[in-house]
Amino acid sequence: MTEQEMDLQIQNVVSKSDYKKGKKYTSDKIRFITKSLINNTVYLAFSVNDENWWYYNYKVLIGIQDKKIVHAECNCSYEGQMGSCKHIAAVLEIYKQDIFNVDLNKIIKELSKNVIDQLKKETPNTNKINKEELELDVVFTIDQGETFVYLKVGNTQKYVLKQKLNRFLNAYRSQRDIVEFGKKLTYDPKKYYFNDQNKEIIEFFIDYFTFQRYYEYNVKLGDSKLKKLIEILKGKTFTIENYCTITDISEEFPLSPNVTKDESDTYTLNLNIDSTNFYKFT
Repeated sequence: MTEQEMDLQIQNVVSKSDYKKGKKYTSDKIRFITKSLINNTVYLAFSVNDENWWYYNYKVLIGIQDKKIVHAECNCSYEGQMGSCKHIAAVLEIYKQDIFNVDLNKIIKELSKNVIDQLKKETPNTNKINKEELELDVVFTIDQGETFVYLKVGNTQKYVLKQKLNRFLNAYRSQRDIVEFGKKLTYDPKKYYFNDQNKEIIEFFIDYFTFQRYYEYNVKLGDSKLKKLIEILKGKTFTIENYCTITDISEEFPLSPNVTKDESDTYTLNLNIDSTNFYKFT
């Protein structure tokens, strides 16, 4: 497909004004996330940083079939109203060679390999032999009836994942990038690994931010997300800031923050979804 044919297709998907705005974007503001295959349509997902605010990012999904764009979607409010936006235009312009020349057979092989790799997940990981396990702490905060959570990472010294949360999640996902937290910790996926439970916690945060426009280190949790995270945390020690440290969770169901302490020094965190059901922590 020629450059002119690609540009013509792009201009058929986005408006003229969005096309001009999209061409002003630079490649450092766009990141490829993942690919999927549905009914011979290859879907490519991208993250696009806001031009002015580094902590805002938008998710763009492009569907390509037989070298034709069959789907273009962005989670920004402008695209939702107008059916076109500069973020879609920017992705199509900067990644057009990859998008229009996608190899269906190659995608099928890659996805098949991913499935096989997933099936082998329980096989002992020999890559851990020369790596050091890195600790991950989970801290809940309760503010005006709302529940928030943030992460700390490190062994000899704990570092709160604040502005570097985005970089850390990207480094973990890519298994290539390095993130410097301080004198006592530079996260390098080649040198550190996380145990299975901490991996699941990190994947929870990655999943949380997949459709968020920007990263916040102190994540606000709704009922469903809080329930899911509590399930992951069974058997792991974590902290409720300014209240207590939790070492055990019973098998019942939660939601909405109210911590009490009885005479036996047992803390109960009532998380209010149903007043008859709650998690009990010790």
